[in-house]
Amino acid sequence: MSWTELQTAPPPGTPLKCALAGGLVPPLVHTGVYLGRCRVAELRGDGLVLAVTLSDFLNGASGEWNPAAIRTGFRIHAACDAETGTPLASDTAAAKARELTLARRGRLCLEYDLLGWNCHRFTAGCLAGDFGSLDGGTWMLDRLEAVISKCLNRGRPIGWRAVSPATPGFRYAATPGKHLQRAGLVAGVLGGLAALGIGIRHGLDDAGNDRKG
Repeated sequence: MSWTELQTAPPPGTPLKCALAGGLVPPLVHTGVYLGRCRVAELRGDGLVLAVTLSDFLNGASGEWNPAAIRTGFRIHAACDAETGTPLASDTAAAKARELTLARRGRLCLEYDLLGWNCHRFTAGCLAGDFGSLDGGTWMLDRLEAVISKCLNRGRPIGWRAVSPATPGFRYAATPGKHLQRAGLVAGVLGGLAALGIGIRHGLDDAGNDRKG
């Protein structure tokens, strides 16, 4: 089904997502739980659990060191029922997320792991209301989506619907230029290192061929 953007703010307790790495790698996304009043509970790449603004959730907080946190600056998406497009939310998720952001005066720090204890597992734990009930292993978006389906949609399929940055009560700043430049810089550095490695390898091969000749 093709949906238009949500024109009303999703309820507190709705899972939200945005793209990582400037949107250059579609499977890479960041997730969190909407708290209401334009705030989102998230687990950052440095292990901090914080209640951040919608703009910081989308664009990444200033000074955030983790390169993987370079975000798109385009749109925030809300988890919805796949058939109706209705946002999915629960009071349990909102309460658990709010509790964690208030712990240690908002400076709760977890042992972050990119594939294991990451933002998807944090979001899933808020939905389940109990992190101990979640298995370990690798946590990717599809695994979180299964938890959303089970906890919020009675096992039915889910989808993601964009929320307009101009939606009343859900306003945020979409600034793709800066973040795409940052993503391009990272991609350029990685490409340069790869090219350097290829050049060194070819140089060694040429040297070996010269010796054989």
